[in-house]
Amino acid sequence: MDGVGENDEISRLGETVVVHFDRVDKNRQWSDFFPKWIDEDEREGPTTCPKIPMPEFEDYQRLDVVVARVPCGRGAEREGIKDVFRLQLNLVVANLLVRSGCSDHNYDRLDRTVYAVFIGSCGPMREIFRCDDLLFHEDDDIFVYRPNLRKLKQKVLMPVGTCQIAPLSEEPGVMLVEPSKCMFETLMEKMDKVASYDATDQGFLNEMFTWWHRWPSKVNSITLFDEGEDKKHEMIKNPYAIHYLGIKPWMCQTDHDCNWDVPGLDRFASDSAHKRWVQVYDSLPKRLQSYCEVTLREDPNLARIKKWRESYKNGNWNWKTYLFIALLIFFSFLALSQRLRVKSAIVYVSSLVFHKICKNEIKEKNGKGK
Repeated sequence: MDGVGENDEISRLGETVVVHFDRVDKNRQWSDFFPKWIDEDEREGPTTCPKIPMPEFEDYQRLDVVVARVPCGRGAEREGIKDVFRLQLNLVVANLLVRSGCSDHNYDRLDRTVYAVFIGSCGPMREIFRCDDLLFHEDDDIFVYRPNLRKLKQKVLMPVGTCQIAPLSEEPGVMLVEPSKCMFETLMEKMDKVASYDATDQGFLNEMFTWWHRWPSKVNSITLFDEGEDKKHEMIKNPYAIHYLGIKPWMCQTDHDCNWDVPGLDRFASDSAHKRWVQVYDSLPKRLQSYCEVTLREDPNLARIKKWRESYKNGNWNWKTYLFIALLIFFSFLALSQRLRVKSAIVYVSSLVFHKICKNEIKEKNGKGK
């Protein structure tokens, strides 16, 4: 495939066949298969993925070895490889191996041993072909695998990207993590070479594993809301897990989400999500609750949060205060640019503004007192 055909050396080893398939549309971009958001509720109809052509698998039965030359694709060394044609080649090889490993067309019985040989300095996609299945790596551009076909079959049954929801194969709330020493060593080796797009471990892992799948939002409901009709920011019903953004509920120590109290964090606020955490906390055995408790003495951030909350509750931080601060900063910079020639004017104007604000505050308080 892709430049790998018959030659004298391979022909002496056994019968060979060239696998034919149409190349994926060159106009297709990675983002077509991996959009950030999809219509999960299918309000506009079922979600679909762009087509990635595959061979006529009926023409290629019971192969023993699949050889493919894989490109490195687009992307610099410090970025994850996101190339549609590279993805297509890896999926073609994976599907050929799974079908060739079946006995008598029984896809539940994968008892034949098959091998994959990849030619190219970048090797295959690590998300599809596990490093644990690598038999040997030679001359920096030859990779020989004996894949675990049951695990490989699970991958070829998944959608080609995040353009569709991946089926849940385990019980809700259960996550299976497969330890891998070779993958750990690979990640450690790449840490100084592959950049994290957001300077976090998540950004690094997303660059290392570019072929990922989307689970239903109930599996990981995020407390992030736009300025829509839902002013209360109600969470979806019966989520399996809630991913809290902003100030965490165990830091609030209030009966409501204190993200409401901090400018810029209200988009993370949800009293229903906060209430759910309190319910879970209250249901824990007493000996476990202590692990979730945070006090002001243990976390200095809580003192700052409490101060913010009290300030907003007392109405001290209103638009007039912000206006005064903004005017003061503006005139200070203006004075600096004019080499202090308007120093007296700044003091005069600032004092007038401050006097006006204080006078209005007194009137409002007197009016409320009446």
